Amino acid sequence: MIYDSSDQLARRQAGSKELHIDDSFVQPRAALSRISHAKNRMEGPAQIADAGRTGTSRDEQIAKIYAYYLTRSSSSTALDFDDLLLKTVELFEQCAAGRAKATPGSSASSWWTSIRTRTVRSTS
Repeated sequence: MIYDSSDQLARRQAGSKELHIDDSFVQPRAALSRISHAKNRMEGPAQIADAGRTGTSRDEQIAKIYAYYLTRSSSSTALDFDDLLLKTVELFEQCAAGRAKATPGSSASSWWTSIRTRTVRSTS
């Protein structure tokens, strides 16, 4: 299953409810935006939590929501758009032949950066 934006929002709101995180403290769309930003930088919940230790407790709460989101998405075998791109990078990292064929002389992370940059520009 591929999550659209309403599926993402519903999953995020379920996470907030189950984790007892007030939507007024961590607004649903702001949390999804922060999670998407972390995924684009290939960061997990731990990196957001680390930012929370030096930044705000809001980041710590978003990290909890992100971890919940990942767990629930995995258990339901669902992906969102960011996940589709990340899984492609993971595939290229795991399969040297595929990576070499797709991007000669390039690393998967530089491929990811070039794809993500084009995607962001094309949606602006």
